[in-house]
Amino acid sequence: MPVADRTTATAFGGTWRIMSTDLWDTDALDTMQPAFIKFDDESIGSFGMIVISAGIDCRFGTRDGKPLVEFTFDGDDDGHPCTGRAWGVIEDDGMIRGRMFVHLGDDSGFVAERARAATGRTPRVSATKSKRPRPRR
Repeated sequence: MPVADRTTATAFGGTWRIMSTDLWDTDALDTMQPAFIKFDDESIGSFGMIVISAGIDCRFGTRDGKPLVEFTFDGDDDGHPCTGRAWGVIEDDGMIRGRMFVHLGDDSGFVAERARAATGRTPRVSATKSKRPRPRR
């Protein structure tokens, strides 16, 4: 994957609401909280759906001229360690479409849209913080 410029990473910044998947319905996705992916600065973030709460480690690029993110996740699935990977592309309609893979578990396509609060600002979503150490400066 080619190295992305900062513009590509910025395109993903903030919280995205996972609207649908190929495998799980909305009731299942939102078991603990509204399903989400949050991309923070420094290529980290968080991810939550069903009973999974995880930190993410991201890489950004492009695919067919569209912004691409690939990430791994590491966290908790109802009290059990959970890891996996995912990728997504921002399509022309502004939605992320991609696929997630739970290590030794399920995989599914997903669709996410940028989350907006009633004020128009991205809402805060609680999740397990990434355990990835911050780089030294």
